[in-house]
Amino acid sequence: MKEQFYQHHARAGVGKPYSMVLSPKCNILDTCILKVTYSLCFVIDTVKRDKMKDIQLLKLGHKISSCFSYLLYQKDSTVTALDKKGVINMPIKNEYLFPEEVVTYSTKNQIQVRYRTEYDFTNLCYVEALPNIQWTLSDGHENILGYNCQKALCEFRGRKYIAWYSTEIPINAGPYKFHGLPGLILAISDMANDYCWECIGIQKGNNNDFVSQYKGKYMKDKTVTREETRSIIARLHKDPAGNFYLSKQSMNVIDGGKYYQALSGDFPPEPYNPIEKE
Repeated sequence: MKEQFYQHHARAGVGKPYSMVLSPKCNILDTCILKVTYSLCFVIDTVKRDKMKDIQLLKLGHKISSCFSYLLYQKDSTVTALDKKGVINMPIKNEYLFPEEVVTYSTKNQIQVRYRTEYDFTNLCYVEALPNIQWTLSDGHENILGYNCQKALCEFRGRKYIAWYSTEIPINAGPYKFHGLPGLILAISDMANDYCWECIGIQKGNNNDFVSQYKGKYMKDKTVTREETRSIIARLHKDPAGNFYLSKQSMNVIDGGKYYQALSGDFPPEPYNPIEKE
């Protein structure tokens, strides 16, 4: 019977963020003036080195910007449409996508992060000061989507990064939490090639396009600290079944009339390679 758990666990996995049914209401934060699309490749397992792929959308407003997984948003839209039709059994998650949505409030020097997780069907949310990233401008030039880009280096929370930014787009922004250069960051990767963003599209916004923040209809947002978020996610990867049990969730299999509930240690640890190491 445990083999069924392992099969389910292999399909799901704690590192694969849940799609959530969206609430009809959303918070409109700003008018979108520029939409920047990035391809993101990232490594979950540092031994196997398989590349996971996502599409990230950076929506820039006058004062507020938002960066999130566009593929995850598409999945949210799909399950929301199914929910409206009364469908109960939703498609199981089956791919690794980047689970963090980052909203940057430039005038407040503040960012808000929402980490999508299956822990108690909860989004972990925290606020922190806009990180002070110390950049070193370097020799080197690249052309990305027709924009002349210059090279910059930084070390951010345990990883060393190479970024390519363009002063032809004089906006202090980039994917995830990256900012602080005299032009839009069009590509950035850590030197281990564990996390790599590259711009694949730029489009101007319009008056009907907004920087918005959606809420879940069923999934709740829980306010925590950054340290608590990192601790919960690390524990969840170390002992997936045990943390389900502690969060008062359950993983059950009924086979031939026999019932089994997954307990601590029933699942092996999952590979964990967080973008922020410290």
